[in-house]
Amino acid sequence: MLPLAAPVGIFCIALFSPTKGLGVGDSAETKMKPYPFAKPTATLGHPVGAAENAQPAIGFGKLGALCTLAIAIVGLLASATGAKAIDPGQGGFWGAAEDFTVISYAGVTNTGNSVIHGNVALTPTPAITGFPPGVITGTTHINDTQAVQAMIDATLVYNVLLALPVTQDLTGQNLGGLTLTSGVYHFNSSALLNGTLTLDTQSSANALFVFQVGSDLTVSANSIVSVIGAGAGTDLNVFWQIGSSATLLSNAEFYGSLVSQASNTLGNGASVENGRVISLTGNVTLDTNDISAVPEPATWAMLAGGIGALGFWQRVRRGALS
Repeated sequence: MLPLAAPVGIFCIALFSPTKGLGVGDSAETKMKPYPFAKPTATLGHPVGAAENAQPAIGFGKLGALCTLAIAIVGLLASATGAKAIDPGQGGFWGAAEDFTVISYAGVTNTGNSVIHGNVALTPTPAITGFPPGVITGTTHINDTQAVQAMIDATLVYNVLLALPVTQDLTGQNLGGLTLTSGVYHFNSSALLNGTLTLDTQSSANALFVFQVGSDLTVSANSIVSVIGAGAGTDLNVFWQIGSSATLLSNAEFYGSLVSQASNTLGNGASVENGRVISLTGNVTLDTNDISAVPEPATWAMLAGGIGALGFWQRVRRGALS
C-alpha cells in the first residue's frame, strides 16, 4: 500500500486546496469547521459526509489525517478485489480508534472478572461500572480529545466496511459449519453463528474477511470463530460491521472486530480475540469476558514517504503562487 501513499496524498492536496483556481475553495481566507466531517450520526447506511457549507480548506495536520483515511480506503478496496489486504496494525486504517480496544457511545457495564486488554474510550456518555472487579489494562478516556476522535474514526471505519463490494450474499444462512476464504460476506438482515465458523486465510497471513450484517448478529453459546492457514491467531483483518447490535452468548469464542451501530453484549465467559468491541450509538455490556486487540504500533512510519511528498508538493505550490 505504501506506493499509493504519495499519489493519493498529492491528489488530496490538489482537491482540497483553499486557493482559487487550484482548488474548490472560494478564497484563501475561507474558514472551516474544526473537523472536515460532520458529527457522526446514527443513521444506518448514510456515511459520514462533509460538513454542510464547509469549504475543504484545511491545515496540514487535518489534511494528513484525511489523506491517511483516503490511503487506507484505497488499500481496503484493493484488498477486496484480490490485492494484498491492508493490515490495520501497519496502515493506520483505524485512525485514532487504533489505540482503543473498547469504544462506546453509551458507556460500559461489567459483571465479574472481565479483562479488557488495552484502552477504553467513552463518549459522550461517561458511565462505566464493574471495574473492579473487572480489569482494564490500559487507560480509560472519557469525553477527552482522544475519545472523541476515536469515535469519529470508528464511524468512518464502519462506513468504509459498509461500502465494500460484496463477494457473497449469505442472507438466511447459519455461519456455523461454513469454511470461508478471504472476502466480503453480506446479510440483508440478521445473522446467526451457531456452531463453528472457519476462516481459511490460506497462504496470506493478512487475509481480509468482512461481514456486513444488516441488523443483529447472534453468536450462540459455545460457538467458535476459528482462523486457520497462514494467518491463524495473528490475522488482524477480520471485521464485523453490524447494522444494529451484536450478542455473543456464554462461552462463545469470537474473532475479529465488532463495529456495531448500536450495542454489543457479551455473555458469561465469551471472548474476543484480535479484535475491538465498538458501539457507535449504544453501550457495551460485559460478563466475565476477555477482549484482546493485538497491540499495534503507534508510529505512522509506513506513511512517511507519502506525507513527505505532501509537504514537498505544498511548498512547491506556495512558491509558485508567491
